[in-house]
Amino acid sequence: WANSPWLQLISKSATRDPLSREGKEFRRKFRLPYQTFEKLIDLCRNDPIFEGEPLFTYGPHDAVQNQALPLELKVLMVLRTLGGGLSFLDASELSGISESECRRFFHQFNEVVCGQLKDRYIKALEGDDMKRSMDVYCKLGLPGCVGSIDATFVLCDKLPSAYSNLLSGEKGRGLLFNVVVDHSRRVLSVQPPVFATINDKQSVKYNEFIERLNNKEIYANSSYKLRTGPEAEDIIPLSSTYVIADGGYIKIPTIMCAFANAESEVLRVRYKFNDWIGSVRKDVECFFGILKQRFRILGRANSYHKFAEVENAFVISCILHNMILVDDGLDSMWEENINWKILHPPSKEEEI
Repeated sequence: WANSPWLQLISKSATRDPLSREGKEFRRKFRLPYQTFEKLIDLCRNDPIFEGEPLFTYGPHDAVQNQALPLELKVLMVLRTLGGGLSFLDASELSGISESECRRFFHQFNEVVCGQLKDRYIKALEGDDMKRSMDVYCKLGLPGCVGSIDATFVLCDKLPSAYSNLLSGEKGRGLLFNVVVDHSRRVLSVQPPVFATINDKQSVKYNEFIERLNNKEIYANSSYKLRTGPEAEDIIPLSSTYVIADGGYIKIPTIMCAFANAESEVLRVRYKFNDWIGSVRKDVECFFGILKQRFRILGRANSYHKFAEVENAFVISCILHNMILVDDGLDSMWEENINWKILHPPSKEEEI
């Protein structure tokens, strides 16, 4: 592993430039910019929540006095496995780390990072972030909306056969994850997976985010105005919040669904409303597409034998997605007066 091309790549100063050939190569291979990778390594080594964690703090030699593997190389192995959907045998060949060590570190890293960082990076918004996010939905004609909710399917071939009847759905054998995102595709909530045979109406009843929204535990300080008629005084102040969803969810005050059977000309207003809701809630559909293309392990059948391993792989992918969103500046892309040249600087060829 000492001559690993991965270590050689991160040792080059040009890799730190996202517009350089090395910087683009790093992102293409490991599915995130080098700055996000540096932030992840710094968290593992220096953040107080990981203090004393043996997975990240160890000496220069192992138990038999061989040179210990660099943490950077092991984290790169995790990122390449998540991004490329590699088997541990393939990850071993590419990284120079033994197959058993790849398997052990991958699952332990996912478990530790998800346990410590999930509540930090995947959470309901507060303060100015909440106001900015809700202002976007207000401009889209949905005042009071905080996000979109939907479920995505993850194919799992190796989970215990005792659960086959519950795991086998229309798309195959796997699990469903309910996710809430805002319009910038920032993940606000990831619920524990449910069996593929459970529909959205059932699973949302146990959704912690929706329950907290119902109980005013989150977004409690939000306020907005709703127009009820054409006159200037036809405005009422409200503070209730909700998420938008497709027709598969139950109709409760905190979930706004499309109207059923709104195809006829008589119900044209409802049809337009359905079209409107469907257009806005494409943010969650786009998020699923981005997530599964960025982390290919979620878009193909995985070989994990435990439910927790599948959940950890999905959650850490969402954590990394949120980190990348901030580092790319895309969490603020809907704000006014944005300097797009800073967010997306032109390449050297474009400048010429």
